[in-house]
Amino acid sequence: MSRLTAFLAVSLVAVLTSVAALAEPADLARSLKSHVTDNWVVPDVFGDAELIQVTAVLQMNPDGTLNGTPEVTVTDDGGQSDATVQAYVDSVRAAIDRSQPFSLPADQFDVWRTIEISFNLKEESGK
Repeated sequence: MSRLTAFLAVSLVAVLTSVAALAEPADLARSLKSHVTDNWVVPDVFGDAELIQVTAVLQMNPDGTLNGTPEVTVTDDGGQSDATVQAYVDSVRAAIDRSQPFSLPADQFDVWRTIEISFNLKEESGK
């Protein structure tokens, strides 16, 4: 299977498997970017949330809803406190939850059955 990496807002990257079946991957990436970004509220926490990087793996249902709880992994805590990192992780989970259902082509479920999304404010802001 091939993989498509689409840069999404707030350094949001969706990795979709078996992308060959997608007619317009750029349109799908833009749609995901807009949908999740609109639902992500970065916490106002003590520390520097721009240094934190997390990855969420979503197992999807054919109707665009989550199949279980997303697996969220901190890939770089940026030297931030546990409380800051936890608030950031919680904000990512909340954004994903609020983004349901995702508007994805039902006939291409095998392409987006698993979605990986990386969140990093620093890359998006260009700092």
